[in-house]
Amino acid sequence: MKRIIGIFLLLSTYYVSNAQDNSDSLLKVWNDTSVIDSVRADALKEYIYQKHFRSNVDSAVILAEEHLAFSKKINHSNTILNSYLINSMVNARSGNYDKAIGFSYEALNDTLCEKRWSCQSTFYNVLGNVYTLMNVPKKALVQYRKALNLNIENAGDSTTIGFLYSNIGNLYHDINEDSALYFFNKSLKIQMALKDDFRIAQVNWN
Repeated sequence: MKRIIGIFLLLSTYYVSNAQDNSDSLLKVWNDTSVIDSVRADALKEYIYQKHFRSNVDSAVILAEEHLAFSKKINHSNTILNSYLINSMVNARSGNYDKAIGFSYEALNDTLCEKRWSCQSTFYNVLGNVYTLMNVPKKALVQYRKALNLNIENAGDSTTIGFLYSNIGNLYHDINEDSALYFFNKSLKIQMALKDDFRIAQVNWN
């Protein structure tokens, strides 16, 4: 479990350190009521990720709830799905696993998400992450496999497929070494083809 959580932290640190911090500008957009509502919602979402997701999860949870309420008020379908995602992520990070799971299933039951395999894949992956953090590997594996199958069946993004192979390998790490190596090698093959040095290092670290 510590190994898997460590990987999540490693990935989060990498993306945060490589993201440009324009949180002040994003907050100004969110507070400007003359701006288009969907643009304001996107600004708040990015503000939460940049300013609070890593450093102040309690504030992130509060702002994510505000984002969802606003998204439902303006009744913008894509914005609502984005809000379910950020609410799932911040609640998982804060340890509110039941709420994180609930938001993910709300998204999966959304009519728009039901029509988009990529949306379904995203939330199955989130559920896999949550169950992993809860130390329920069997449930996590079911969700990761759903996400993986959707990506394979629909010729999804290679990076995503490689990452899912790595997630599954992590679950098998303490259960079945041969299975873990099988999925790690499949992930490594994809990352090497993509020349993704960070992901290659991540897989080798396992």
